[in-house]
Amino acid sequence: MINITPYAVTERGFSAVELETVSLLCQAPSNPPSQYVWFYNNSQVSAGQQFTISRILRMHTGYYTCLAQNSYLNTRTKATVTLTVYYLPDSSPTCAVLPASNYTGLLLWCSWEGGSPAAELRWTPSAPGGTGGEAEPTLSNATQIRAGAQTPDNSTFSCRATHPALRAAAQCNVTVVLPPGEPRCFAVATRNNEYLMLSCAWEGGAPRALLWWAAGDGAVLGSSEENANILVFKSSGTYSGKEFVCRAKHPLSAASRQCQLKLEAPVLVTQRSVVSVYEGSDVQLTCVLKATYPASEITWYNN
Repeated sequence: MINITPYAVTERGFSAVELETVSLLCQAPSNPPSQYVWFYNNSQVSAGQQFTISRILRMHTGYYTCLAQNSYLNTRTKATVTLTVYYLPDSSPTCAVLPASNYTGLLLWCSWEGGSPAAELRWTPSAPGGTGGEAEPTLSNATQIRAGAQTPDNSTFSCRATHPALRAAAQCNVTVVLPPGEPRCFAVATRNNEYLMLSCAWEGGAPRALLWWAAGDGAVLGSSEENANILVFKSSGTYSGKEFVCRAKHPLSAASRQCQLKLEAPVLVTQRSVVSVYEGSDVQLTCVLKATYPASEITWYNN
């Protein structure tokens, strides 16, 4: 018979946690006393009634056999046990919150892969703002879909891990956050006024908001981007008076948000085109523009 300390039984035999000290004691009473030999996966590793492994490692998983023999009586007996060494996955659990269901829902994602056996993960709300109960545990990866509009802003969720080799609690947290304020958009001219750049941003959310540009008639322009969206096109007077709308979606907002701008070409306002002054006197010339967007540069020429 083989006794193992610390004593932990599994379906396949015995288990130990990596870096523990494990002692195997073989008992085969006889008179005179038996001699003992230890084998690991059929290779002799020790002699004596007790075999101790200091700081056991995962590579020590396998079959341990104790052979007890009495040379005086010419008898022998043996016993074999299976020892599995449990070890933690590398690093720590990793958490993230992602958009789901076309940015109307939240996907809570947690991962802690590796180790033996696989870690059990489950999502649970934690104060403040968390709602709902604990989910069923899953191995190595855990996901949970939540309705975005029904989740309060700044809700925190915890992914908790359990593992036979875990001595202290392990978890990671995510907090869902609605971006502050409203989307902001503006237009600037670039490369000697050759191009127009429409820029839109709604930053600071978790998960990140989705932004896209649309014309005044609702036609979508360009592609959708998260956090910020920039639309560049060649300058043209045909855009004067045109409206552009940046729309934004976030799972925590039931309605989409937007900001808009209107492009206006510069129009010079003059009361008269000819000014007469006496030689040697001071003169001030003023150039006035109607409302223009984006801002225009004014250059003066003499002849």
